[in-house]
Amino acid sequence: AAAAAVAAESAASARGREAADLTSRLRAFYLAHNPEKVGDAEQVARLFVGREADLNEKLRSRYSGKDLSSVRGLPEPPPRLDAPTPRPINTTWSSSSDDDESEE
Repeated sequence: AAAAAVAAESAASARGREAADLTSRLRAFYLAHNPEKVGDAEQVARLFVGREADLNEKLRSRYSGKDLSSVRGLPEPPPRLDAPTPRPINTTWSSSSDDDESEE
């Protein structure tokens, strides 16, 4: 049962990353071809996650044959959520109590 829960959580996480990537690509497409629709990108992406071929077919029928492949220079996909986050290097120095010793 625990393995099934982990698998379901992993699938949901992958689906979320795929939706975020599709949202970003749709925003770029809408910016180029129909800026008024940019605000709809997230909702449309959720509807078509895993069905990009269907989405492209609909886009081609509405935008004179243009689909997601028509937009060059799309933004990089978002970073993986499960990737380790680089930690900043601590550049602050702490004072030691040796400097505060009284002279005899």
